[in-house]
Amino acid sequence: MIHFATLYSGSSGNSTVVWDEETAIMIDMGASCKKTIFALGEVGLAASKLDAILVTHEHSDHIGGLQIFTKNYPVPVYGTVETKEYLESRGLVADGIDVEVLIPERTIRIGSFAVTPFSTSHDSRTCCGFRIEKGTGRVAIATDIGKMEVFCCVSEKERPLSWKDSGFAVSAIRRFILLYFPSWW
Repeated sequence: MIHFATLYSGSSGNSTVVWDEETAIMIDMGASCKKTIFALGEVGLAASKLDAILVTHEHSDHIGGLQIFTKNYPVPVYGTVETKEYLESRGLVADGIDVEVLIPERTIRIGSFAVTPFSTSHDSRTCCGFRIEKGTGRVAIATDIGKMEVFCCVSEKERPLSWKDSGFAVSAIRRFILLYFPSWW
């Protein structure tokens, strides 16, 4: 089963984690290392168990905690070419951490998950969301949507997904969207 938790969300920082029994992937880390470690603990995960950090875009509320976190936990970081250039040129990831380049619509494997970045609209150099799949389970995460697309919904009982909400208001759809639609892909 794929588990999903919004660790924190808002103008002061955004972070989400997706995990199963083998792999844990964080999407964005916009708050402090301390806050992130605490939030991970709240959903039963240790920072040392993260396999990757995926960065949607370079705004501070999505990358604010990366430098200190990666200094203490040398986790691989992934982002678009533009995000990589931004992070590395400003020293926003710890020395020795190379940001791996993601290309929209090109799937990579991170542990037990297949991860496919997709382009989204936002006022940043580039912005992407991530489709994360394992077997028949799929979750897609997109942040700071600039223009809305049309999405379908399925009932909660049709989703083989565990979602733990850490204070995030689902109605704030323009801020953060969780999509899981088996027929959509």
